[in-house]
Amino acid sequence: MLQFFRENRIFNYVFVLIYLIGIRLFTFFEAYGPLVDQDSAAFYLIGEINGLSPWLYKSISILLLFYHIAYINRLVGINKLAIGNSLFPGIFYILLISIFPDIHPLSSVLIGNTFLIIAIFNLFQIIHRNQRSKRMFNTGFFICLAGFCNIEFLWFFPFFILAANSLVAIKNKDILLYVIGLMLPIYFVLSYLLLKGELTEFFQDFILQLKYFKYPFVFANYGIVKVGCLGLLTLFIFISFNNLVNRTNIFVRNKLNFIFYVLTFGWIVFALAGSVTLQDTMVLTIPLSILLGTYFLQINRHNISESFHFLLLLIALMFQYFLV
Repeated sequence: MLQFFRENRIFNYVFVLIYLIGIRLFTFFEAYGPLVDQDSAAFYLIGEINGLSPWLYKSISILLLFYHIAYINRLVGINKLAIGNSLFPGIFYILLISIFPDIHPLSSVLIGNTFLIIAIFNLFQIIHRNQRSKRMFNTGFFICLAGFCNIEFLWFFPFFILAANSLVAIKNKDILLYVIGLMLPIYFVLSYLLLKGELTEFFQDFILQLKYFKYPFVFANYGIVKVGCLGLLTLFIFISFNNLVNRTNIFVRNKLNFIFYVLTFGWIVFALAGSVTLQDTMVLTIPLSILLGTYFLQINRHNISESFHFLLLLIALMFQYFLV
């Protein structure tokens, strides 16, 4: 099914949009409560956003996810992580997210994923010498923006600069540009709060209210089962990763190693997030979808790839309409 559209980009985008609307149609019939997110500095600063029409924020969510799919497929295509121009990584991304229908369509982690994808894309471009400086700066900048959306993304700050050594040898200049990129948005936000006289209030009402090592997702409806599905898929990647990278050249191998490190560290970020809820699992969906898509594209027998895609689709539909 997906292979039919491989050669035509216009059909790719049209198919992806129709597929996305179909798989996310359940959100338009679900009555989500108010968007309460105590881990998002952006939501705290913006204030009340629950006045948005449910149809409006659900439509915005569809467009945001479409952007994610397009950017993930672009990241995989430009960096030659997979064979051909396939939809699998983006499709797997939306299926993994749709396993969790109880996550608010405009979740702060979903918005933060936008900047995490862009940060990974920029980091992969540092292998080009003429782009290295600005790409290091951009990587830190976009991680900071992701951290404003949800503070758990800031855990990626030290990880990215360390794991980047799997791509190139990191120099002191790279670290400096990376740190400047991260600190610049923080400087402007803190300056804004200081000028408005709200800096103390921000620390008291947001920073000091963060709670760690609490795991309410355990008591969510089938929360353990849903997180377990991601755990099994991660275990599958761990087992098959050597076979995956052995079929690639050194440049692709380094980038796949980095994605693998992101997935591994993503579980640490998930455990360290403030009051871990099901929305925090979305940190895992980007690297997991890329590695799954890349692996199944290397299988010569397309029926196996399509069968796995169909299995993920059934699991997503099961949690959407039956295990609620």
